[in-house]
Amino acid sequence: MKSNSVTTRVVPFWLLLTLVGLLPFAAYAPALSDRYGFRDDYSTLRESQDDLRTTLNFCASQGRPLYGLFLARVCNLVEEVDNLGYLRAIGVGLASVAGILMAWALHRRIGLNAELASAIGLLIALLPSVQVKVAWAICGPHIFGGVFGLSAFLLADTSVRKRFWPTFGSVILVMSGALFYQSDVMLYLVPVVAAGIFYEGRHDARWALRHGLILFGGLALAFVVIKLLFATGIFLASKRVSLEAAPLTKMAWYAQHNLQEAFGLFVVRDVAGRTAYGWTLVVSLSGLLTVWGGWSAWRRGRANGGIWFGALVLGLLLAGSVTLIASERWATYRTLWALAAVVWLLVLRPLLVFPEWLRRLFLLSCVLVATACAYWNTRYLFAEPQAAELAIIEQAALRVAALKSPRVLLILEKAGESRAPLRWLDEFGSNSSDCEWSPKEMLRVALRSQGAAGVAAERAMRFKSSLDRPLDTSAYDVVIDMRLESLR
Repeated sequence: MKSNSVTTRVVPFWLLLTLVGLLPFAAYAPALSDRYGFRDDYSTLRESQDDLRTTLNFCASQGRPLYGLFLARVCNLVEEVDNLGYLRAIGVGLASVAGILMAWALHRRIGLNAELASAIGLLIALLPSVQVKVAWAICGPHIFGGVFGLSAFLLADTSVRKRFWPTFGSVILVMSGALFYQSDVMLYLVPVVAAGIFYEGRHDARWALRHGLILFGGLALAFVVIKLLFATGIFLASKRVSLEAAPLTKMAWYAQHNLQEAFGLFVVRDVAGRTAYGWTLVVSLSGLLTVWGGWSAWRRGRANGGIWFGALVLGLLLAGSVTLIASERWATYRTLWALAAVVWLLVLRPLLVFPEWLRRLFLLSCVLVATACAYWNTRYLFAEPQAAELAIIEQAALRVAALKSPRVLLILEKAGESRAPLRWLDEFGSNSSDCEWSPKEMLRVALRSQGAAGVAAERAMRFKSSLDRPLDTSAYDVVIDMRLESLR
């Protein structure tokens, strides 16, 4: 008797990994091809030319000495705005590596289907958290934290008899990742949480506890290293490095901001509410799929349901634990990577009960939408608005460089205005010229690119900024008006 079942073609895992590695370069193409800088990019470029210790000291003061060391050296080589694309390319490359490592860990170590694991790896590499990092040149090296975290998981999970050296190496990798960017190293947790959300009996509590201890050990070691660096006076601690004193109100804040933004997946919030409908729809859909995934886990037995629930609670709390512990309350996307990755696991859990054709269609739709959003956000919320600001500054720099002792007045953009279609805090759609220090750094970098005359003008320049244009500007040789209303 002939079978009526349809045999679907299996896509080779190596081909899926190749796509995971290449698609981020297409999604983030504007960050690679366009000429622009963003906020701290300019000051870091200048400082790395004047004194490498300045950038290192600043980053180390916030507990990230390895990041500061790497950033100072690379920006010293980059030298000018024209070469910032190379620094952003490092970020895109690291995002691709992180996606590949995640896909490999989920498929080879956790046991997920190759297509599902690869899709999750790619979707995690296209999250808004990563978009900020690759579009903001100096934030690209943050991703080293995630790469080190995932590498530590894979090393710790090797099947060897003598586990001391893999465990020791994993702790060192976690420590190194934390000294790059603490929030990103928490990607170590994502495969562990996946083992609970997609529980198939391959891993037990002892396995999860061992990974938790390795992660805690690496983070504790990084904390000790930082405290020693501060105590010995090698670096001075920033006032921002402090622990949360009101944990209950911090939990409420975390649920109201970080959790909601993470459940928004690929839709970015806007301070003016312009994405409110789409964002609310995606958050609601994410919540419904999470509940569906929990229900499908409980249907397989109380043990499975309990494991799923434990993975949900611990995953959502531990993935954002760096934010919960720190006293600062600033809901930026760049600190949400591990948390948003856990949300993707919860959202995709119901796919286990989907027919294969529907599962493939759903994954393909998610990947296409996420890729389109990553490209659109990178181009219209970073590259084009920042290139427009830079063009105004560079035109003014030509006039300033022609003067021996220039007196410059710069009219700042208002923080509530933006050249971009939407804006979120100091990230998506933010202006580089809505604060006093950033446009001044833009002008200084632009003057240095003018050669000896520009350098001389920079040193002799008397600079002042203002939110409003004075009626009488005769006291200034050059007036640079960055306001949107001046362009209309």
